[in-house]
Amino acid sequence: MKMILQLDQAGKRFGSKQVLESIDLSIGSGECVAIKGRNGMGKSTLLRLAAGIDRPSSGRVEFGVAKREIGYVPDRFPHLRFTLNEYLTYMGRIRGMSPNKLQRRVQELASFAGLTADADRQIRYYSKGMLQKSAILQALIEQPQLLLMDEPMSGLDKSSREDVLLFLSRLRSEGMAILFSSHEDHWVTKLADRVYQLENGMLLLQEASEGDRDFYTRLIIEVEHLPETVACKLADELPPLQAAAIREATSTLTGLRIEADPAYSDELLLALLRSGGSVRSVREHVPALVPEKGGGQIG
Repeated sequence: MKMILQLDQAGKRFGSKQVLESIDLSIGSGECVAIKGRNGMGKSTLLRLAAGIDRPSSGRVEFGVAKREIGYVPDRFPHLRFTLNEYLTYMGRIRGMSPNKLQRRVQELASFAGLTADADRQIRYYSKGMLQKSAILQALIEQPQLLLMDEPMSGLDKSSREDVLLFLSRLRSEGMAILFSSHEDHWVTKLADRVYQLENGMLLLQEASEGDRDFYTRLIIEVEHLPETVACKLADELPPLQAAAIREATSTLTGLRIEADPAYSDELLLALLRSGGSVRSVREHVPALVPEKGGGQIG
């Protein structure tokens, strides 16, 4: 699985207020991740970090794709006097798309969202569900690999919510990575592979079972001065390990960052050292879990 987005101990402070603290989050291609939390808990701030709009005050945010391959849907979409065709064309021109490619893309998006018959109506006359689809379409104009959405279901009635949910499910089935926020519970698990809760600046993994918690526990190893042949050496040294232990390996400015199964820590560290790498740091990331009833669960 290709790494699309990686937040490593990312924090965000505004003046004296710490909004986000030590956020660890990774998203691979085709994954869908939900961030739940009450209003004011920092969900929008986290999405702005993930979009590269804001920079973290501490820690790192790393991207496995170019910034133009990230689509961002804000929490509010204006009732514009543009038609959908006019608006999407305008957004494509801003991004420098060629006229022929842009025209085809606008037609594809309107058809995909079931809005072809309404594409020449002004957006301000759209229903809430159609407005939300329009907001998502502008983020898809350049076929992004990562879609970020801030409260995509907010204010929608049940019929509109189901319509948008079906639309997002189709995007996910095509392999797009999705990260979205919500303050509601009931529809999130229909779409997301993983659900986190943001509480007091900390990201908590929604508890489902101890097996889930074990699966998301990671040994994070940062290696420097690694020879280009390290992948071959690792495969030769520990053939089963490559598939069973290494969950993600991504290049950094100084070497390699590996996320692995902690059960194979000794074997993996030995293989890295034998391959000529210099281990800079090793730490275990155990996701905090949402407390059970009575312990702060957000409803």
